[in-house]
Amino acid sequence: MRLFFKIIIFLFLSLSIIYYPLSIILVYSQQPIDDYLYQYEQYQKTYQEFTSSRDQYLKYQTLTSQDEAIEATKKIILQRNQVLRTYFLALQWKLRNTSGLVGSSKQEELISFLDKEITWLEKETEQINSLTNPSLNDLFVISDRLEAKSNQLKSLSYQSLSLILIGKMKNLQADSTSLTTLLSDQINNIEATKSAELKEWLKEVENKNYLSQKEIELAQQSQELLGKKSKETGLLSIYSEIQLNLEKAKEYLSQALAFQKEIYNGL
Repeated sequence: MRLFFKIIIFLFLSLSIIYYPLSIILVYSQQPIDDYLYQYEQYQKTYQEFTSSRDQYLKYQTLTSQDEAIEATKKIILQRNQVLRTYFLALQWKLRNTSGLVGSSKQEELISFLDKEITWLEKETEQINSLTNPSLNDLFVISDRLEAKSNQLKSLSYQSLSLILIGKMKNLQADSTSLTTLLSDQINNIEATKSAELKEWLKEVENKNYLSQKEIELAQQSQELLGKKSKETGLLSIYSEIQLNLEKAKEYLSQALAFQKEIYNGL
C-alpha cells in the first residue's frame, strides 16, 4: 500500500522541488535558458507517460503494468534530476556574470554550494542508470534522498536568485552614482548664477541615490536571513521582502534619472 500511495503523490513531491521562482531566469544568456527550458519541457512529457503508467498499474496491478510503472518512475526521477541540474547551472552562470557581484564572498559561497549540488545530482543519476531491474521500492529510496533535500535546495535557489537581483540593482546604483559625480563636476565648472537651480536638482539626485542605497542594504540584510530558513513559506516571505526593497530602490533610481536628465538639459 505504501508503494501505491507514493506513486500517487510522487508528482506533487517532484513539482514542489523544481518549482522555483523562474522570472529571473529570463535574463540569462540564451544557452543556459534554452537548456533549462528544454529539460523542463522533457519533464512535462515524461510526466504524462508516468501518470499513464501509474494509473494502469494502480488499476490492473499486473506484472506487465508493474514493469511499465517501474520504467516510467525511473525516467521521471532521471528527468527531474536533469531539470534541477540545468536550473542550478543557469543560476551558477548568472552569479558569475552579474557585474554587481564581482568580488562578493557570498557570490563565491553560493557558486560553491551550487557546484556541490550539481555534482550530487550527477552522481545520483549515475547510480540510477547503473541499476539493473530495479524495484519500485529501490527507486523510491533514491527519490526520497532528493526529497529529503528539498528544503535545502529551495533555500539555495532563493539565496541565489535574491543575490542576483541585488547584484543587478547594485550595478544600476553604482552607475547612477558615477553619473551624479560627473554632473556635479560639470555644474561646478559653470557660473554660480546659472548653477543654482542645477545644484538643487543635484541634491534631489543625491537624495534619491541615498534612498536607493538604503533599500539595497535592507535587501542585503534580508538576503542573509534566507540561509537560516528551511520552510518554503519563510523563504518566500523573505524573498518577497527583498523584491519589494529592490523595487523601491529601482523607483528611487528612476526618479534620480529624471533629475539627471533635467541637469543634463540644463547644462
